[in-house]
Amino acid sequence: NLEYVGNTWFDGLKVEECEDCMKMKNAHPVIHLDLKGLNVDDERLFDKTVRKRIRDLYGKYIYLKDSDALTDLQREYYSDIVDRDFEKTGPSESLKDLSAKLQAHHGKEVILLIDEYDNPIQNSYGTEVQKRIIAFMRNLLTNALKGNSALKLAVITGVMQIAKESIFSGLNNLYVNNILSSSFSEYFGFTEPEVRDLLGHCEFPEKFSECREWYDGYRFGESDIYNPWSILNYVSEKCTPRPYWAVTSGNEIIRTLLDHSTQDTWDVVSALSGGGKAIVDFRDQVVYSDIERDPSAIYSIMAMSGYLNAKHTDFGYEISIPNREVYQIYEGTILSAINQNESSVRIAMLFAALRNNDGEAIGNAIGELIRGALSSKILDSEHVYQSFLIGMMMGFCGNYRIFGDTLESGEGFADIRMECTSGVGPNIIIELKRSKDEKDLAHDASAALGQIRIKGYAHGLKGRTLFYGISFHKKTPFVLSEESAG
Repeated sequence: NLEYVGNTWFDGLKVEECEDCMKMKNAHPVIHLDLKGLNVDDERLFDKTVRKRIRDLYGKYIYLKDSDALTDLQREYYSDIVDRDFEKTGPSESLKDLSAKLQAHHGKEVILLIDEYDNPIQNSYGTEVQKRIIAFMRNLLTNALKGNSALKLAVITGVMQIAKESIFSGLNNLYVNNILSSSFSEYFGFTEPEVRDLLGHCEFPEKFSECREWYDGYRFGESDIYNPWSILNYVSEKCTPRPYWAVTSGNEIIRTLLDHSTQDTWDVVSALSGGGKAIVDFRDQVVYSDIERDPSAIYSIMAMSGYLNAKHTDFGYEISIPNREVYQIYEGTILSAINQNESSVRIAMLFAALRNNDGEAIGNAIGELIRGALSSKILDSEHVYQSFLIGMMMGFCGNYRIFGDTLESGEGFADIRMECTSGVGPNIIIELKRSKDEKDLAHDASAALGQIRIKGYAHGLKGRTLFYGISFHKKTPFVLSEESAG
């Protein structure tokens, strides 16, 4: 950016070794437009916030108002936007107009950076204003990118790749990189060697395993990547692990998953919440409206948004929750789907009751949580109860590792296995049954307990272990327990 000529920010850093990078350093005027947070409630408010956003952008180059390199007409158009709020011009041609003025003044082509280009489109999903927003974005980007002789290059970022026919019609020189692309894949975040170097430089090399558990797990093309925002915050906070990225993301996307849940999606959530994986179809061009026609489209959106990892296999794409940070986002969002204050207390009580072998308290807590969150229409398999319980407890696990039916022990897979990794708490194994009739609850809970014993689900656990057989008839749970000395 020419604005920063003479700065020493990169002196002595590795980027100085890149000759091509240094040739571009402070060599061109730069336009940066962020489209996140525009008001999409109605057409009037959208137009108002767009105009203000572009007017503020023009205001960064106030020197153009008196530039001798501009014609009288160009200066008049600049004043029309900054001083008179687009009396004679429209916002859709503003980026092309601004790039022409900057090239005329500086004598160099312009670099255009557009952040969150899809944000107003996705946020207006399901509203009447979306068509107006799509039309505006098409005109804005087409004018800025097609036939713009003042443009050196443009970089556009967003969560989802909106179909070319919707936004980029008429543009033939687009080069797209997303989480499936191999080009530049190692630059979307930090690689493992970079994380090790950073922790060593900050004198926290012993924190690598913890850092990997919390922030690793992303796959871009052929590269394994750590979340860069979280890593930088983790190091700046003296390697205190917490979900830093969750603070910056709205997490509405997981709410959308819950709102559009079918039996199939609940089965997938069950596998994911228990640390497992699932094979799904994947599309790199999808928008929220696709979810109504095909609920499985949510997985593509979630992977593109960073909530899932997606890895190509011969049978489709293998998805999984990347790391502990995202597990906590899942847990927090599931809580927000119900009354968060009351539910937080109930979940804490449930976790305490599980550790204290208090069957009555466990049944009461689970019953209240289910009645407050789940529809009877989806309570048609053990998987639904399993994924719900795992999701509820994930953020309260503390010194426990929680597995769904993904960890084989003995002669099979327990529905929920909670292994105490530190402290004096007991290990916990839970087997679930869905009863056809309320009178079968006690029998089915007893059968679940017997299954834990017979199949040896506690194999490999050290110390005290609590077994729970829990049966459900609709929203009514029944709990039986016993203790093993290990």
